[in-house]
Amino acid sequence: MYIFDTDHVSLFLRGNPTLIQNFEKRFANPSESFYITIVTVQELLNGWITRINSTKESDQLVNLYTKFWQTHTFLSECNVLNFDETANSIYKALLNDKSLHKKRLIKDLRIAAIVLATDSILVTRNTKDFQQIPNLSLEDWTQG
Repeated sequence: MYIFDTDHVSLFLRGNPTLIQNFEKRFANPSESFYITIVTVQELLNGWITRINSTKESDQLVNLYTKFWQTHTFLSECNVLNFDETANSIYKALLNDKSLHKKRLIKDLRIAAIVLATDSILVTRNTKDFQQIPNLSLEDWTQG
C-alpha cells in the first residue's frame, strides 16, 4: 500500500509529469493501493484557507477558490486513512525519540505513524526528514 505525503499530493495536483508517469506505471486501478492521510487533508486545507484569508492575496480570490475547490474535489475521491489509536501509540513512541523533537517534524511524525501502523510505503520527496524515522519505507516518485 502506498501513502502519498502532502508534498507528493501537491505535486500531483499541479500535474508533475514524472510523478504522474510513475503513478500511471504502478496503478491500473488507483483506488486499490493509493492512499493519503487525514494529516495531509489537514495540511492542504489549512494551506488554502490561510491563503484565501490573507489580505496580501485578496486580488487572487477567484484563482485561490478555484484551486481550493479542485483540491476538495480531488480529496473527495481519495482513500483517506485516519489517525487512529494504533497510529497515536506509534506517534507517542516516536515523540519519545529526542532526535525527532523538532517542531517542523510534528505533522511528518503523524503521517509516519499512520504509515507504520498500516505497514505501508510513504511516497515523498522529503527523505531528509522522513529517513530519520526508524522502519519507515520511503519512495520518491519525482525521480525518473
